[in-house]
Amino acid sequence: MSAEAVPKPRLLSHKSFRDLWIGQTISTLGDSVYWLVLLFMAERVSGSAMTVGLVAIFQSIPFMLIGPFAGVYVDRVDRRKILVVFEFMSAAITALLTLYAFFVAMPAVWVLCLTGFLLSAVNVVFAPARSAAIPRLVPENQVGEANAWAMATQQVVLLIGIGLNAAVLGVIYKVMPEKFFFLAALINTISFCFSTYFLSRLPSIIPLRDELEEAAHPLVKIKSDLIEGFQAIKRDDVISVALPMSIIINLTVSGFMLTYIAVNKAWFGGEFGTLAIIELAFVGVNMVFSLIVGKQNIKRVGMAYAFSTIAIGLFIAAFAWSKTILLFMLFNALCGIAFPYLMLPITTYMQLAIPDRLRGRVNGTWGMFASAVQPIGIGITGFLLERFGLEFTFIYMGVGMAFGGAIGLFSRKFRNALMPSPGQAT
Repeated sequence: MSAEAVPKPRLLSHKSFRDLWIGQTISTLGDSVYWLVLLFMAERVSGSAMTVGLVAIFQSIPFMLIGPFAGVYVDRVDRRKILVVFEFMSAAITALLTLYAFFVAMPAVWVLCLTGFLLSAVNVVFAPARSAAIPRLVPENQVGEANAWAMATQQVVLLIGIGLNAAVLGVIYKVMPEKFFFLAALINTISFCFSTYFLSRLPSIIPLRDELEEAAHPLVKIKSDLIEGFQAIKRDDVISVALPMSIIINLTVSGFMLTYIAVNKAWFGGEFGTLAIIELAFVGVNMVFSLIVGKQNIKRVGMAYAFSTIAIGLFIAAFAWSKTILLFMLFNALCGIAFPYLMLPITTYMQLAIPDRLRGRVNGTWGMFASAVQPIGIGITGFLLERFGLEFTFIYMGVGMAFGGAIGLFSRKFRNALMPSPGQAT
């Protein structure tokens, strides 16, 4: 990696951002163990792609049900309190799962579904609070760099965590499979506990709202708050186009992890370590290019979003002909190159273009619409895998995602949209 691709250390000189960064680094390390294990265990318990899809559907339901309401909540409550309380709730959920796994080596499907649902319900509130907090913890001219640094760090930690999955949990699964699920849940519980501690060190992050709005009770304001969030999206030339694109993308590729589990079993031997190694190709390259993209100061937000989406779609379609592990990892790595161009510019745009008092609602509404189609998409993927096989499913997902990206090119305002200057949102 070139020296100029590495973020300047001045970001971490901001104590509050540093605490948020450390907390989420620890939490992500645990997540990297848990999310892969959950779907892996669903396949091991049932042997069915449809069961894996069922677990994934339960993980997506909370985003559909409470997404915009979570955004309203985030815009009215101290975001520090939200981060601390909801991270602690995640620790409590995984602690109960750890206790269950101590006595039951092969979990019931309903336990996997319930755990996924509860953790997603927590995350649907936690995620917009974290995103809305970042612009308050660093100067506005460093928001883009902060997003890149956070995303790159997440990929580094995922890389380390997945490496541990392959090197440690993969061995444990072979030697003593009865302890596998218990240890995975325990690691995640510990990570949530440490993350909660660092998040508790953050200062108060009360949303910036005018005095008239503060005088109203949240229950009285909730309807108008939701409407205001929808209107903010509708008024914006970029977000109003990117949201339908995101819906189509999620509809077609939300079942991607089902294909990961299926391809590992059908083409590469089915070992947990192999599954982790496949994911390493994406995460490692994504980490490096997150840093590179964060330094590029991309101005054409719409073009970056559209073309990166099209590129990833084509790479996913190519998986249909990638039946060797090296070729599959190659196209996974190419997805890792394009993914930061998809995520970082649009994330920074939303933080700079949307006023602080609306960020939670916009993030929550975006998450709700994007996630509302996930159960449908996961169900379609499970059906296609069972009925038509991996090759057809990869082509369907890739073409669908590329189509979603191409939609943005038909809007002149979206194509020509530029990144806002720091301080432009009011």
